[in-house]
Amino acid sequence: MRTRKRNPDLTRTAILVLSALAIVLIGRDLWRPAVLGDGIGYYAPLASAIFDHDLNLQNEYAHASPSVRSHWLTLPDGRLVDPYPIGVAFFWAPVIASATLTDPARANYGQPGRWRNSSPGFDKRYFNALAIGTLLQALAGAAILYRCLRPHFGRPAAALGVAGATVGTPFLYYTFGMPSYAHVASFLACAALLAAALSRSTSRRSLVLLGALWGLVALVRYQDAVLGILAAPKLWRDVVRGNRSWRERIARTCAFAVPALLVFLPQMLFWQRIYGQPLVFAVPSGFMHWWNPQVLPFLFSTWQGAILWSPVVLLGIAGLFAVPDRALRAATLAAVALEIYASAAAGDWWGSASCGARRLVVVGPVLALGVAALFAFTTGRGGRAPLALATAVLLCIVWNWRLTQFYARDYLPRNPANAVDYMRDFPPEHPYRRVWGQWEYARWFEEVGNAERRMWR
Repeated sequence: MRTRKRNPDLTRTAILVLSALAIVLIGRDLWRPAVLGDGIGYYAPLASAIFDHDLNLQNEYAHASPSVRSHWLTLPDGRLVDPYPIGVAFFWAPVIASATLTDPARANYGQPGRWRNSSPGFDKRYFNALAIGTLLQALAGAAILYRCLRPHFGRPAAALGVAGATVGTPFLYYTFGMPSYAHVASFLACAALLAAALSRSTSRRSLVLLGALWGLVALVRYQDAVLGILAAPKLWRDVVRGNRSWRERIARTCAFAVPALLVFLPQMLFWQRIYGQPLVFAVPSGFMHWWNPQVLPFLFSTWQGAILWSPVVLLGIAGLFAVPDRALRAATLAAVALEIYASAAAGDWWGSASCGARRLVVVGPVLALGVAALFAFTTGRGGRAPLALATAVLLCIVWNWRLTQFYARDYLPRNPANAVDYMRDFPPEHPYRRVWGQWEYARWFEEVGNAERRMWR
């Protein structure tokens, strides 16, 4: 009996078509091109540079809410500052600059005095361009991550890991629903850093790339500089170990460190321009509670608990213990632990009006590595374990996606600490208007069930 050979090109085409269809369907439900909240701080320097040809952010900040402007963007002495990193602005710059080519008002750009209490960069056409730029970042991050994992764990494991890290976390919401935040760019930068860290090349050039990508991770969100620990195993193998002279080791260290510094240099120059010094702790005083991190509430509470909202996080962490390389296993676990600690130490550890644990989107590529490693491990043991794991990841994806839909439609309070968010469309005496307790699971699941019923009305 003759068997038909599978056409790999046809299979890839089918996967691409189905993926594009899924993106369209998901995007249609969440698409919200706008610059809001923290997004103003990320976008303002780019808007000022392109439309005013300066870094005076006063007219851009006119678009911020009074609370954001006073609490985050103004110092006690009245100076306007920008505590947000500028890395994502470099990713947006090409699409925003391209959008200006079709803007009939572009002849007036470069005249700072013309824009007193607004910025032309906050026009709808530029919001759409920014949203498209964020979508391109998301696609690039997913593609890099898949190509990074495939040689080590195989195609099915890589695909499962990427699916879990993208659809099973708040990643998609911050791609479509809140594109002016930096979480998607941080995912992209982390995926690229992980790919460089897993590279088998031992050349100096590979260390240059590794250092530059670490600098990029910090440039996008400087708190993510802790992810530099992902580079430790490669640095140990390619710099410290081996029969190399001290001169060669110094040269290799510089090959890593100099590009990292050069890529991060724009942030230091920006701080010098805004704050008057090249290194600052830009977060408002008292916001970080380093000695009192709320780790358990951050992971498990009803206030956007990371594992409660996105249980694939737990599978990803568990899978990291199945990573064959001991040094890489330790580095990835340390990276996730450091990000969890930093997120839990924030004054609003629940992320304020966050869709799930948004601050962990950056470690999505590391969690994908864990899921892929776990799938490869179960595949090697045979039986039904791989199918069970794939089913578990799929259920995690469906759960996270459904909660994302509830959040987007305001069926659940966006900021669990804000009593106003509980009003929604319930009458004044309704019990759902009372603020959740952090461990009030019965009430939380009851509201989730109510949200599900509303979806079907």
